[in-house]
Amino acid sequence: MKTRKQSALVSVPVADLRMRPSHTSELLTQAVLGGALEVSVRSADDKWFKVSLPDSCTGWVRSWSVAPAPAVASRAWQAGLKVQVTARSAAVMERPGTSGRLVCELPLSTRLPVLRVRGEWAMTVLPDERSGWIRRNLLGEIPARPCGPGLILDRAREFMGAPYVWGGVTPWGCDCSGLVQTVFASCGVALPRDARDQLKALQPVLLDCRARPFRSGDLLFFGTGRKGISHVAISTGGRGFIHAYGYVREGNLERGRPGFLPGLVRLFRAAARPLEGGKKDVDKKRGFP
Repeated sequence: MKTRKQSALVSVPVADLRMRPSHTSELLTQAVLGGALEVSVRSADDKWFKVSLPDSCTGWVRSWSVAPAPAVASRAWQAGLKVQVTARSAAVMERPGTSGRLVCELPLSTRLPVLRVRGEWAMTVLPDERSGWIRRNLLGEIPARPCGPGLILDRAREFMGAPYVWGGVTPWGCDCSGLVQTVFASCGVALPRDARDQLKALQPVLLDCRARPFRSGDLLFFGTGRKGISHVAISTGGRGFIHAYGYVREGNLERGRPGFLPGLVRLFRAAARPLEGGKKDVDKKRGFP
């Protein structure tokens, strides 16, 4: 192993972070193109890099996933990001129109710079210096402040039908907390990667989950107790929610409604309101039934 710290950017549409430097090792999480990384260790053959993400997740990625970038260049890249993919995915074409060659396809929440616009198309550049064109209607502004619940649900519904993939964070495959982290990040709310850590971060905005229906955008947590949280869902209002459970789908806490799962409902433990404007409804003492 070689120890050498270096800043870098994800240079592929989705980079897998694994527990060990092996394709057969557990998938811990993923990072999308343009995401900032810090490389701390390289394998002896330089095929694998141990990296850390801004959310403190660490793991091993293939070297082909990474474009080394000095800290100054990495900060400049982040400062130049103007738009993000707001659809399930977006094709990057070598020229405007659909008749050219596909450069790559990017998942929801990928952040990009825009160099120029030509009609319905926007030109962008990738971390490995390739360039291409994306339909403008697949892009949206990066929010400067948290968005409202309507946009949260719009983004969550872009994931509908996505297969459950442990460690996944995109509409091509995700787990429950990866769905939540990506949806909220695309709407201006940074959350930790895992469900238990998400609940811990949201302790100041816990709700009384026994006394009132929930609002769209609230988060619902399931498990065997405070230390046993293992599942999270995004409320659609009332008792309904969207979650990754086999695949991304709608669920419900009310018996007899579509999506009701008795085994899961028995594990309902907490609810929190990450969005602004919910502080008056917070009940710190009664977050858990």
